[in-house]
Amino acid sequence: MNEKLKFISPESNSFSMGINYAEILKKSLKFAIQPKRWAPFFVLDFVFLSIVIIYTLTNIADVISLMMVPNDITLLASLVPYFSAILALFASWMLIRFWITGAIIHQSNKENEYKKSFTYSAKKYPAILAVMIIMGILGFATSVIPYVGWLLSIIVSLMFFFAIQVVIVNNKSFSEGLSKSYNIFRKNAFNVLLSWLLLAIISIAIMIIFALPMFALFFNVAQLSSTAVSQETLASYIIGLSQAYLPVLLIVGACLVVGIAISTVFSLKAQTEIFMKVKK
Repeated sequence: MNEKLKFISPESNSFSMGINYAEILKKSLKFAIQPKRWAPFFVLDFVFLSIVIIYTLTNIADVISLMMVPNDITLLASLVPYFSAILALFASWMLIRFWITGAIIHQSNKENEYKKSFTYSAKKYPAILAVMIIMGILGFATSVIPYVGWLLSIIVSLMFFFAIQVVIVNNKSFSEGLSKSYNIFRKNAFNVLLSWLLLAIISIAIMIIFALPMFALFFNVAQLSSTAVSQETLASYIIGLSQAYLPVLLIVGACLVVGIAISTVFSLKAQTEIFMKVKK
């Protein structure tokens, strides 16, 4: 098993020669399932998800009406405070997530420095934020290019695949993080792509497993909605159903959030382990 996952490229370069993927994946999964590792992501995501769900339920009548009549300017104007609040919540969620991401990367490098990781991430936060903003701008700018935008945005992600690791592990500035990550990609593009694909597939698989209860709930609700009500009464029926299923929705939502948190920590840990092999 280990030998099969120890990839050696046609050039037999140092990147591929030094990576034992089986060992890294096993170590990363063991790290990711530790509650203290995924708990910060879980708490953050669950709190914000709960706020969004409850806040949406209080405005669900107008939201559903807007979905059915999207050209109603008056209705759209009445929902501006709702969408503004959701946007503000999303921005806050992202900013806090960046901080936790830095802490998890530091823990991935120094597993015993749990408490220190959060203060260290706060110290490096300006550089983390700068990297995220630049990657976001470049990713968006390339994604809107017709036909090839999706491919170019993936290339941007690969170019800066290790940028945050450079900032945290090597204690570098955001510009050095971007530069070092790009140099690794330039010399080992195929191997970076292999690592990216491997981590993406496993992370998605973890999330799907934890999302099964949510899928089952939505499937049952969709069946009830399609057979029990007419188009005219659909909005009121969904409102009543959402309120009745709120406790169940929060439970299955928590299950999904646990999966997202574990997959995120797994990916960050594995990414950092790979970086440790190639940074020399």
